[in-house]
Amino acid sequence: MNFSILINANQNWQHSLSQALSVVQLMNQQGHGVSAVFFYGQAINVLKHPELLSAWQDWQSQTQAKLMMCRTLLEDQAEALATAEQTPGFTPVGMASWLSALESSEKTLELT
Repeated sequence: MNFSILINANQNWQHSLSQALSVVQLMNQQGHGVSAVFFYGQAINVLKHPELLSAWQDWQSQTQAKLMMCRTLLEDQAEALATAEQTPGFTPVGMASWLSALESSEKTLELT
C-alpha cells in the first residue's frame, strides 16, 4: 500500500519527528510505500536539528519519497525558507502540491 504522511508536530517536535521517522522506516520494512511526507506546524523545525535532518535525508535518499515542507509557515521565517530551499531532499511546497501527493497515494496518515 502507498501512503502519504502528514507530520503535524507540536511543541515536542523533536520527539514527533523521531517517532515519525521510525514509523516510515517500519512501513518500508513491511513492504508499504511512502510517496510523500509533509512537514507541517512545528515539524518544519527539522531544519534546526542536524541529526534529525540528516536521518530524514538518509531515509529519503533510500526511498526517493518526497519530503515537503509547508511554504506558508516557512515564509513566516525568512531564514527558514532560504534554508529549506537549499536543503537537499526537502522541498518547500504549497497546499496544491500536497493535495496532488495525496491524490497519488492510497492512504494518508497524520502523525502528531
